[in-house]
Amino acid sequence: MHFRVTFLNLLLFSSFLYSQVNTHDYRLSIQKTNEKIKIDSILDETIWKNAAVAKDFFMITPVDTGKANQFSEARMSFDEENIYISIIFFNNDTQGEYVVESLNGI
Repeated sequence: MHFRVTFLNLLLFSSFLYSQVNTHDYRLSIQKTNEKIKIDSILDETIWKNAAVAKDFFMITPVDTGKANQFSEARMSFDEENIYISIIFFNNDTQGEYVVESLNGI
């Protein structure tokens, strides 16, 4: 009986360790800016061109063992009053330009 309980605990614990993505090496360097950031969905400020890019994300549901199949990029910056986050989600299925309903005015 003791062997079964030990084996079951080992099995459950090892599956828990296997299912976790090692995030120790994933760091994003965030630069402070003195530039005025305009919230307009156009990333034309210098800080966005020079910011480090987070990409190559992993899926976390239903399991966190595979890379995301839709690409995205994230950039961050901050100033004395705000934290700025820019995220671009790419549509891998559509080639070229396509129309997206505007969220302006909501």
